[in-house]
Amino acid sequence: MSQIFRKILPHLIVIAAFVGISAIYFYPAFTGNQLKQGDITHFRGMSQEISEYRRMFGEEPLWTNSMFAGMPAYQISVLYPNDILRFVDQVITLGLPVPVKYLFLYMVGFYLLLLAFRLKPGLAAVGALAFAFSSYFIIIIEAGHNSKAHAIGYLAPVLAGIIWTFRGKFLLGAAVTAFFVALQVHANHVQITYYFGILVAFYALARLINAFRQKAVPQFVKASAFLIVAGAIGVLANSNILWNTYNYSKATTRGTSELTINPDGSSNQSNVTAGLDRDYVTQWSYGIGETFSLLIPNAHGGESGALIDENTQKENPQLYNDLARGYQATNVFPNTYWGDQPFTSGPVYVGALIVLLFLLGAFFIQGPIKWALVATAILTIMLAWGKNFMGLTDFFLDYIPGYHKFRAVTIILSITELVFPLLGFLFLKKVYQEPDFLITRKKKFLAVSGALVGLLLLLLAIPDTFFSFLSSNESNAFNAAIGGNAGVDVLNYAEALKAQRIANFRGDTFRSLAFVLLGISLIWAFANRKLKTPILIGALALLVIIDLWSVDKRYLNNEKVRGKFVQWQPKEDAKSAYLATPADLEILKREEQNNPRLTDEINGAVSAFKTEQKTKGKSDLNQINDVKFAALRFNTDYRVLPLQGTFQDARTAYFHKSIGGYHGAKLKRIQEVYDFYIAPEMSAIINALQNDPTVDNVNRVLRNNSVLNMLNTKYIIYNNDAPPMENPFALGSAWFVEDLVKVSDADQEIQELGDIDIRTEAVVDERFADELSGFSYQEAADAQIAVETHLPNYIKYLYESPVPQATIFSEMYYADGWNAYLDGKKVDYFRANYLLRAMIIPEGVHTIEFKFMPQSFATANIVSSIFTVAVLLLLVFGFWSERRNMKSDEVWPEAVES
Repeated sequence: MSQIFRKILPHLIVIAAFVGISAIYFYPAFTGNQLKQGDITHFRGMSQEISEYRRMFGEEPLWTNSMFAGMPAYQISVLYPNDILRFVDQVITLGLPVPVKYLFLYMVGFYLLLLAFRLKPGLAAVGALAFAFSSYFIIIIEAGHNSKAHAIGYLAPVLAGIIWTFRGKFLLGAAVTAFFVALQVHANHVQITYYFGILVAFYALARLINAFRQKAVPQFVKASAFLIVAGAIGVLANSNILWNTYNYSKATTRGTSELTINPDGSSNQSNVTAGLDRDYVTQWSYGIGETFSLLIPNAHGGESGALIDENTQKENPQLYNDLARGYQATNVFPNTYWGDQPFTSGPVYVGALIVLLFLLGAFFIQGPIKWALVATAILTIMLAWGKNFMGLTDFFLDYIPGYHKFRAVTIILSITELVFPLLGFLFLKKVYQEPDFLITRKKKFLAVSGALVGLLLLLLAIPDTFFSFLSSNESNAFNAAIGGNAGVDVLNYAEALKAQRIANFRGDTFRSLAFVLLGISLIWAFANRKLKTPILIGALALLVIIDLWSVDKRYLNNEKVRGKFVQWQPKEDAKSAYLATPADLEILKREEQNNPRLTDEINGAVSAFKTEQKTKGKSDLNQINDVKFAALRFNTDYRVLPLQGTFQDARTAYFHKSIGGYHGAKLKRIQEVYDFYIAPEMSAIINALQNDPTVDNVNRVLRNNSVLNMLNTKYIIYNNDAPPMENPFALGSAWFVEDLVKVSDADQEIQELGDIDIRTEAVVDERFADELSGFSYQEAADAQIAVETHLPNYIKYLYESPVPQATIFSEMYYADGWNAYLDGKKVDYFRANYLLRAMIIPEGVHTIEFKFMPQSFATANIVSSIFTVAVLLLLVFGFWSERRNMKSDEVWPEAVES
């Protein structure tokens, strides 16, 4: 037992150190605070209805009406039953709070990978620090991209399992691979998983080539077979997530559009792909020159933000005046960041020392792993350029399956940030094992190191020879304004911007140069046996921490102003993601006035909540408001349109059923209708309010806004501090039409939507012709339909008519899960007006119900449970088999252990 303990003790010490480092970096998480994360606030806005439904009804709704007039909840918030992997993840991350758990997972995962490459614990621990504190991994935590951080944390251990399998530990390697694939996919960021496939593909290719050279193809085939099975088991353990996402994705903005035209009638074929449009995929593209941010954090200015602060006017009045006058003349914001992304929270900085080590690894390491890592680095960097290297981007969009499903190509740099420290520390491993090999290759070492030092010196001496220090948008704006009356101010502004940015650039370039020189000195001193191993490891750890930690703190820190954290807030203050505004409260007040029964429902919900909270502590007014708005939402059917941030903000969705929202995978048809009709209708409302806000003019505009009216838009919020506009022309939850206009394709359907009288006509694709057969309109003044229940996953209508009625429901058409019932019997329905549900209802008194019951949800849960158990059993069996057999660690010889 003591021998086993001695073997695991170094690892226990390293893990304890990782916990301590994570806790120190994020210490406010242990003092009753939580990080302010923008995307988490958005998430709470978009998931509020789901959370309240779960709390009040004790089940998963799987659908939400709070955003985009309705959408599945699969990619918002779903708690799957029997989710064993969620528990396993909590065990692995030691129950640490967010965001501490993510930083800890970064380190532990990469440490495991370096152990798979047989690095000693001390050196592997330093490598783990280098990986974990790469700036992008910290910045995404600040932004609230938790699922992305979670998924990145499990990449390295998946690769570790693959390494072990190819090394001949077939059962153990496959078991570890299946286990961590299951956890990585469970983190639910498919884009990260997809990009990781590039590294795996290059590694498998390199292995195959090496197998042919070493005449070891049978071993390669055997290892590959084990890994394919392991990967499949790990993926199938997440069938609940993946199957529902796959089905849903086909109907989202990431699926194929049926439209071939733009809103102006022109062809859209040059921009569309089988997934997202090209301009949407490449909206966030890394500039080619911005790639220097891997080496110099301020290569392109760092994060978006003001170049000057409140102290600039005192410290440098000339700079302040030049920037102020130039801003007035051009309306170009004096930004620290001067790249061409719309905005950024910070650079992808892997560390100057890590860049040095990567380059040395590329020149000194031999074998398949080197080529796999170098190829991955080159390809991922070029793909991150996006629109700046459109030939390669177009090739991947058109010919590489699945690539067109993902936006923000800069995310692929997360894979670059994995391979840089990995190859760098493989180089250090070689130095550690064979110090003399550098002495015999002195010229090559000095050439590679000197080239990097020379580059940094050139950038330091003549930076404006390599960079313009102005973004393309800034240059265009300055060129347009320079011929006007304020031409001198524009010139001074441009020069002041460039001068300040050059100063910032030089400061960080000098900083990177210092770390590179220190790194070269350490490596050369160790190779000449002037440093002992512990000193080398300690010095490397110190350099990595000083370099990366200090850059990361620019973007996520624990600074205080007047005694309060800037980027953290007390958990007590964050119980409600948003606070109800006067506009929200006015809607609540009007609805209660119009419906006394609603007041009873709200009071009952508040009373039940207070009873529930007695054992959990005092509830505040904002929580009570949340409960009131939940009851309001579950007992009404109208929608609300915010005129500001309509499709970029989830604030309105936190309180109401919103026409807008915030999500990267909304239903494609609502996006298309927004582009064709909702955006122009919103513009018409804004113009009316700005230019002629009389009651008659505003009502005329509202009457003509047929699409907003068919979406039952009862309230329009134009100012959060003012009462909302009430739209008297909203058509309600359901209405009857006289004429069904049949069209042959999607182009005609969406164009016809703008021509019909939405109150009496509906446009229907001819593929639903069978549903319309036999219908003939007959007038019936006493026909009526009313909604009785309107919950996210269940809607009930009461209907009465002496003749059949073509009925349009103001609900999003989504056939994969929504079932219709007439008096309890399942019936067919069809799509009308491009995105709504419709039905021919026979004469008589009837009850119509819509229930969201996707069969795939229950089936996928069963499959997930089965394969999750299989993953855990395989892991146990893999470790048992490895301990029992203790086989040789190599299947075929290699120039480098990989």
